[in-house]
Amino acid sequence: MNDKPDPLSPIAQPSPSDIHEVAISSALARDLKAVEEGLTLIQHQYILKSGKIIDLLCNDKQRNYVVIEVKKSPTKEDLNQLLGYMSDLRDEYPQAEIRSIVMSNSYEEDLARKIKLLKGSKIELKYYRLKVLPASEEEIKGVSSS
Repeated sequence: MNDKPDPLSPIAQPSPSDIHEVAISSALARDLKAVEEGLTLIQHQYILKSGKIIDLLCNDKQRNYVVIEVKKSPTKEDLNQLLGYMSDLRDEYPQAEIRSIVMSNSYEEDLARKIKLLKGSKIELKYYRLKVLPASEEEIKGVSSS
């Protein structure tokens, strides 16, 4: 194959508490339209020059950068983390337009209120719901049944 790393493979070994978020971000990387139409994956588990790791780095239809962070239980501290990612990405790409999306499976009122106050900040809060579906052995192995 080519020398490029697999954009869906996490580079660093996640801690046990992060496995949920890595699994969800990996699933979202395979189906970005679940987040937003027109997203293109740049890399799953993108490592910034600062050493921080963004769950998903994408481009939108206008080729703007979109930072996507998956949180199982978001807190107001996650907003600071996200702003740090956006700032570090701005340092790497000074002319780029950058926005971000927090994907959460739970509602945290304080965070939701703060993001609403920052209207126009290019930060969105969206929600996901997990659904487990039965799969064949071929699907799990990645083998086409046709």
